[in-house]
Amino acid sequence: MGITRKDLFKSLGAIKDGPIELDKWTHRAYKQEEERKWRENDRLTSSFFASSYPGAGKNCRCRALYKLMNIPELEPISPKGIGVMAAGKCVEEQIVERWAKMGILLGPEYPEQLKIEDENTWLSGYIDAVLDLRPDYYYTLPVEIKSKKNNVIEYMKVGGQSYDDQHYYQLQAYIVWCKRNHKKMGWDKLGLMPAKGGIIYYVSREDPRNTHEFYIEFDEGLNRDAEQTMAYWKKCFLNDILPGRPKGWKWLDQPCKWNPYKKLCKADDKEGIVKLSESNAVKFALEHNPSYNIEDIKRRVKERWEQIQLTLF
Repeated sequence: MGITRKDLFKSLGAIKDGPIELDKWTHRAYKQEEERKWRENDRLTSSFFASSYPGAGKNCRCRALYKLMNIPELEPISPKGIGVMAAGKCVEEQIVERWAKMGILLGPEYPEQLKIEDENTWLSGYIDAVLDLRPDYYYTLPVEIKSKKNNVIEYMKVGGQSYDDQHYYQLQAYIVWCKRNHKKMGWDKLGLMPAKGGIIYYVSREDPRNTHEFYIEFDEGLNRDAEQTMAYWKKCFLNDILPGRPKGWKWLDQPCKWNPYKKLCKADDKEGIVKLSESNAVKFALEHNPSYNIEDIKRRVKERWEQIQLTLF
C-alpha cells in the first residue's frame, strides 16, 4: 500500500495536524513579557554594576551614565537573548546549590547571593560564589560562573579561546571587595587568608558538567584605574556633565559596537551635547514614559548612597 500525498506532506513537515505551531505562541509569549517589562521600566538603577566594571581599555562613559539615569534601552530584549540568559542562570544555580550543600559556600545561606556595595564608587553587584576549598586552598576564592555553547568550552580547552575581557574585569571587582571585607565577613576567624585571586568558571549550557576554568590573580593597577574611572562617572552624574566621546573611537569597534544606546550616543556626539539633562537619552526616556524626571532620579540615587553611609556611621 503506497503512501498518500497527505501523509507524504506530513512526513516532510509541510502540513500539520492540530492548531497553529506551538512555537509561534511561545515566541509571542516571550515577546509580550519582555515588551511589558521594557515598557514599565520600573526598577530603579542606582549604582554602577560590577558586570560593567571598567577595565584598563576603552570604557563607555555614556553607557554607564545612561544606565544610572535609568534610561530604557531602545528596544526590549529578544526572545533568544532572554532565553540564553535564563538558561545560564539555571546552570549557575544548580552548581551553587551543590556547593552550598557540600558546605564550601561562604556568605549568606543559599539561595541568597552575597551582595556587594561600595559607597565610595557607587558600585554594586552579586557574587555568584565565594568558596572555602581547604585543605587544598587556604584563601577565600570568589568565583564568577558564565555559560557558553559546548563547542566554545571545547575550544577553550585546547587554548583556542581565552576568557572574555569583561568577565575578567567583573571578577576583579569581586576579588578587591573580598580582600577589603575579609575581616568584616568573619572569614579570618575561619582560618582563611584574604583573596588573592578568583576563578572565571565557564560551563556548557548543553552539558553543565563540561567546564573550563581560568584562575585570575588580583590586578592592583586595574582596580586603581577602575575606581578612578567610576569616581569620574559619579562626578559627571552629580554635576550634569555628559563626557565627550574620545577622538579616534570607531562606532563599529568596542566599546561602541554592541552599546544598546549607540543611536542616542551618536546623536549626542553629532549635536555636541555636554549636559546629561539635555541629552537625547533624556528625550527618549520622556517619549518612553512622559513621567520620567531626571532630577527625581538623581535625588533617589543620592538618597540611596547617603542612607548607606549613615548606616555605616
